[in-house]
Amino acid sequence: MKATDSFKITPEIRARKSEQGIWYLRHNDIHGKSTEYSTGIEGDRRVIKSHVNESGIKDMVAVAAAGCLTADTIARIMATVKRPLTAMVDDWKQWMIGAGEAHGTVISFVKRVEHFMSMCPATHIAHVQISH
Repeated sequence: MKATDSFKITPEIRARKSEQGIWYLRHNDIHGKSTEYSTGIEGDRRVIKSHVNESGIKDMVAVAAAGCLTADTIARIMATVKRPLTAMVDDWKQWMIGAGEAHGTVISFVKRVEHFMSMCPATHIAHVQISH
């Protein structure tokens, strides 16, 4: 699919507008695998930048870089916009339970993410913090 517009929103997140006018976001997971998903949003660059800032995507990409969220999970969570990250983590927890994850696994993953979020606001997370 050919992009009509493409730019970096943050060093980790790249936005691409399709020929149909829909914005897609791309970022790498902890293993360096690039993941791209549709936001379902149309409009100019201001619209997609605002969406990324208000929806918590930057926070989730930071948490994913720490290895706690998969790209698939982020794509599923991002079907919902304009919600606090904590509410999205609750949704993710319910999704894991519904997907049949073991109770201990769910609790462990959620605690890791909550601990990570409590240690440093995601808007101030540096690569050095994630790599430790």
